[in-house]
Amino acid sequence: MLNNKKNINNIYLYSLLGCLAVLLSFSVFDINPTEPQETHYHIDTRKNFYDVMYDLRFAISDENFNITSINHVGEVIAERDRINYPHYTVISSCNLEIAKQFLDIDPEYIAYMPCRIAVWEQHQKTQVMTLLLPENDTRCERLCREMNQRLKKIINYAAK
Repeated sequence: MLNNKKNINNIYLYSLLGCLAVLLSFSVFDINPTEPQETHYHIDTRKNFYDVMYDLRFAISDENFNITSINHVGEVIAERDRINYPHYTVISSCNLEIAKQFLDIDPEYIAYMPCRIAVWEQHQKTQVMTLLLPENDTRCERLCREMNQRLKKIINYAAK
């Protein structure tokens, strides 16, 4: 019995030391543990698809973005296959001033440009979603946060 108690105490001690080592490593290497970042923003609304699309166009231009394309994926599938198919649409938009700031930091950010907002109907609701920019790059953390807030604002306006 004494031996088991000693083993349990050793396990607790090693666990505590392990946790302490992890915490110290964060401060030694200046790593800030953070919550996992959202990768997308998604809202559903009872507004009909066409009203959401109309309000998205307004909100996008109100944030000084230019719509670069609107891809009516669902309509194209319906036409190609000659079937009744739900609405699936992707709106691409870009604010050239913001895009230039990102590209000056890292040309690989072109993969995030233009920003895309997807709209579709599901379960008697209109779904609106965008992918968010990564906020863990210290070179452009502020810019990513600002851009993500703008995208959320656009979607919130269209969904209300």
